[in-house]
Formats: sequence, C-alpha cells, structure tokens
Amino acid sequence: MQHGASTLPSEAFHKFVECETAEVHLATAFQNMIYESKRFPVDLKKRMYEWLKVNAANEAKPGETEEQFFYL
Repeated sequence: MQHGASTLPSEAFHKFVECETAEVHLATAFQNMIYESKRFPVDLKKRMYEWLKVNAANEAKPGETEEQFFYL
C-alpha cells in the first residue's frame, strides 16, 4: 500500500505495477492518468458518470459544473 502517492512525481508511478502495489492512496495524478488514458474503456467511463448523476447528485455543490462534480 502506498499512502501519500500524490506527492510522488508522475515518472515514478510505473513502480506501482513493478512492485505489485495493491492499493494507492491519495494519488490524484495517478487516478487522472488512468481515467484520461486512451485505453480506459469509454463505455465504462460513461456508465460511471451516469451512476454519479443518479446516485450522488446530492453531493454536487451549488454552481459546480458537471466536470467539476465528476472530478471532485
């Protein structure tokens, strides 16, 4: 498990796979790399966003854009 991974440079993220890391905590940049990857399934991302719209809409902040809501 890696805590505080968001403080690591993105160049070090490949080490998670090499070390067979089971969990990565606080890794916003790592998470963004996954979700923004051209290999991330588009249909899965759409389903995730639809789930958020239906099941977590009450967590959106007033004035927040949909993009901000999904990111935060």
